[in-house]
Amino acid sequence: MERNKRSPICKNLIPGLTERGKIKIGCKGAMRKSSSGNSYQQPVKLDHFIVTTLERSQDGNFVKDETIHKIIGDKPKEIPVMLMFDDIALNFQCRYACYNGKTLFCSGDGEFADQLTEQKTRKEVSCPCYRHEPTYTGKDKCKINGTLSVMIQGVNHVGGIHKFRTTGYNSTVGILSSLTLIRSLTGGYLASLPLKMTIQPKVCTSPVDGSSQTVYVVGVEFAGSLSDLQQKTLQIAQGNAEFKARMLNVENEVRKLISVDASLIDEAGDITEEFYADEEPETLAEPAGTVTESAETPAPTETPAPEKNKRKRKSAPAETPQLEPAPDPESEPEQIQNPVGDADFDIEM
Repeated sequence: MERNKRSPICKNLIPGLTERGKIKIGCKGAMRKSSSGNSYQQPVKLDHFIVTTLERSQDGNFVKDETIHKIIGDKPKEIPVMLMFDDIALNFQCRYACYNGKTLFCSGDGEFADQLTEQKTRKEVSCPCYRHEPTYTGKDKCKINGTLSVMIQGVNHVGGIHKFRTTGYNSTVGILSSLTLIRSLTGGYLASLPLKMTIQPKVCTSPVDGSSQTVYVVGVEFAGSLSDLQQKTLQIAQGNAEFKARMLNVENEVRKLISVDASLIDEAGDITEEFYADEEPETLAEPAGTVTESAETPAPTETPAPEKNKRKRKSAPAETPQLEPAPDPESEPEQIQNPVGDADFDIEM
């Protein structure tokens, strides 16, 4: 029997752009002791961006990239960036995510979610659930997770990107809205446009107790007027007449390969440390039904999906469930009033 021809590349790998560093609007604060004697670092909000390398200093924070800050300034409130793709979903992915300890317990798209069972398999349930309600204060609270991948202008590296992660509702909605508007004005173009990431203060009201708090919201803007945007788009269109068709083929291939859930799993350590783990446990009031983590981190009780939502999704290749590392505790301090749910004010670092 004739053997099948072997591919020179391993199958089922999920390729991704090389992450050269992180863009943050927060960091880890001083080490504290909880009443139970546990050590933790409370996230600290910043009113400016910090671009870091992937190395950590002794205090647990990522090391500031001094080379890039010589270009953008010491405490920049704007960063000149470009996007890699015209498709919004390839530049910015977001997901509802719930972590139990440093394990991704559940992640969904607002309609369906894949939830970890006691048997360490994943089961489809409806999304979102009670863990995303404003009044829910359990340690396994569900938050929206967004990741924006950009190239910083002026940095002489091609093939690598910087990532900005957020669990803030305002920043997530703001970035999506901005990219959608710009794309509509350019007739579908986003890649190679001279854009800028911005950070601005916003006063928000807690949906739980009505208290006010200033949070810092990140957005994406075009660096110029509407006429400048139209002129720049025309230049790109004229120069990319043939390249555009090839780029669409590339995006189609990337779209097949990209996996939001895989990134939430692979980066779980960074995500939980940054947005979930560094809080004093005693400050969380857990209502009845809240899952309490044990040393073995048992999976929280599953929430079955209502029958009316049991519609079939498009079949996807079966994947072996993976436990995800927790995210990075030092990223984004943005807390906002989430009309759908996020009760706590998240720090977007």
